[in-house]
Amino acid sequence: PAAPSPALARGPLLAAHRGLCSAAAEKSADGAAAAGVVVKMPSVEEPMVLYQYQTCPFCNKVRAFLDLYGIPYRTVEVNPLSKAELKFSADYKKVPVAVFPSPSGRHQINGSNTIIETLSSLLPPSTAPPLTAADRTKLAWLDTHLIKLLPPNIYRTPRESLQTFAYLTSVSNFTLPQKLAARYLGALLMYLVARRIAA
Repeated sequence: PAAPSPALARGPLLAAHRGLCSAAAEKSADGAAAAGVVVKMPSVEEPMVLYQYQTCPFCNKVRAFLDLYGIPYRTVEVNPLSKAELKFSADYKKVPVAVFPSPSGRHQINGSNTIIETLSSLLPPSTAPPLTAADRTKLAWLDTHLIKLLPPNIYRTPRESLQTFAYLTSVSNFTLPQKLAARYLGALLMYLVARRIAA
């Protein structure tokens, strides 16, 4: 699908809860290859497009990998309420979603670990050795343990939760009502999630 062209992604490694973004139930990159899908290494001319929530820890994990290896990409901020930016994705409405260049046009890959495995397979072994079983164990630990510790420390009070979602006011592809709804409802939701986890 044709992708919007927002600014090149950079930003602080913030966090949110698995309820807003998920890396669970991901298909492997090997599965895509077995299905005959061929993707190309993103370039300046054909960057990868990352559909994300800025505060999603799984999206931040993908961005950290992209930044580490200098892989060109752009981001599209997804409205957490309407998810209109993911209308091209029929069966998957979570983030992150990556759209890779491919010989047949563009190809969608879902989930942080699958995106990272796909990117790793495209890099020269001298630059990024293939992921090992130990690497995959560490990625799983991030998803199942570390991320659970983040919401109670980030969304401690309604004010802190609202501050975390302040970035939404500068998202160019949202209308003003969408910005306000996503910011205030998102902040309330994550504050309640943090209290529930801490209880």
